[in-house]
Amino acid sequence: MSQLRTRLFNSIAAESLRNQNDKNFVWCISVATGDDETKRNVDGIDCLFFNHSNWAEMAKIVGREKIRMMRFDDDDAIRSDFVEQLRKEPFREGHWLTFPNGYRSHNGRIYKKRNLPNQFVSLDVIAKSGNHVYEINHRDLEKTEYRDRLHIVSDHPVWLWTRHAESKSSGGKVDVGSERLRNFNYSAFGIKEETIGSF
Repeated sequence: MSQLRTRLFNSIAAESLRNQNDKNFVWCISVATGDDETKRNVDGIDCLFFNHSNWAEMAKIVGREKIRMMRFDDDDAIRSDFVEQLRKEPFREGHWLTFPNGYRSHNGRIYKKRNLPNQFVSLDVIAKSGNHVYEINHRDLEKTEYRDRLHIVSDHPVWLWTRHAESKSSGGKVDVGSERLRNFNYSAFGIKEETIGSF
């Protein structure tokens, strides 16, 4: 992990998850190298580090038959009730859950953003199946074949993109959103305004 991504991980992603009202979850961290899966505690968060190609093994180590997997990058943040709201939804194997509304941070400014399928989607899987939340591109969930398996949890904004639009995966394009906010509650996401401005 690069020095920049380590800083993002520690000051945005980790702080956001540490701020969750519901802390009864395991954070599974995919790494590109390393053969051994290791479960450890990182400042109060149960974390499982595993090789990115070994999803079935990861599910077995977690020790649950039914798993709800969420996409989450090291430069993302979620509101304090995100996990709490997800847990209220019934388990439906092979179905996806989404919060279409959130926020986008760009050049120190916060904008409202809406994407029906977005990189914060969750997938319900049976552990032994080896299926995982990254098995398809989240943008493909708009296709007709997936629509009956995509469910909106809430329209309330619960996620925040920070540097995502400048990353290689988005080709450097910036789509900031529809409306700029003059006041934004950073603490609801467990992060500080000055942290966002430092990247």
